[in-house]
Amino acid sequence: MRGGFVALRSRESELAAFNALQRTMLWAVALGVVLALVFAFVQAHQITGPVRKLAVATRQVQEGDYSVDIVVKSRDEIVSCRRHSRDWSRISRPRRRSSTT
Repeated sequence: MRGGFVALRSRESELAAFNALQRTMLWAVALGVVLALVFAFVQAHQITGPVRKLAVATRQVQEGDYSVDIVVKSRDEIVSCRRHSRDWSRISRPRRRSSTT
């Protein structure tokens, strides 16, 4: 008999370490995906929250409520937009006519 061999151990016992490693890797990938989704959700909420507040305030100014004030706690472009929206609401307030005319 040329090139043959006889297996004296069961296939399952020989592959047990490989199967355990495979299960561990699958759990690690699943955990990584879950953590990535949670991180993405938190980041999206932090980004869209101030933008949503700015959009609501803009709608209020559009409807004539010029007393709107936006509180933003970030230090990015949203703060610049908030400052400009404050200026817009001041500029677009209807001016009162003096009663002397």
